[in-house]
Amino acid sequence: MNAHEVAESIMIDAKKLGLDKYNKYSCWDVVVEFYKRYFNIELPNYQYNKRNLTPPDEVYKQWTVIDKEDLQPGDVVVFKSTCIDGGWHMTTYLGDDDLLNADYRVGVIVQKLSEADVEVQYYARYNKVAGE
Repeated sequence: MNAHEVAESIMIDAKKLGLDKYNKYSCWDVVVEFYKRYFNIELPNYQYNKRNLTPPDEVYKQWTVIDKEDLQPGDVVVFKSTCIDGGWHMTTYLGDDDLLNADYRVGVIVQKLSEADVEVQYYARYNKVAGE
């Protein structure tokens, strides 16, 4: 399956399971599910104390920051969160300017990166995908 087909399967499954509503399927859950289906990679559990808005250092060591021009399917786009003061929100890049996103307002969707209405903090590639 290509990245867009994987995204479609995740959206369908999320809806079937009732996980497409606010607070049922986090942005990280969607990234993890995409990596499992597209790369056959089980990402580490990055769940941490929700009051501690800075992830542990080991999280950052597993990702490489990349330029926007280098985005490939499976890379993550990290936004400044509009829901959590000082927090961040992760989406999965699918190619063709498309992002797989767990949007708290409408559920799991595909949207255009160019139409994002929040500030991008950085773009990143998981080191195991990058071959490091």
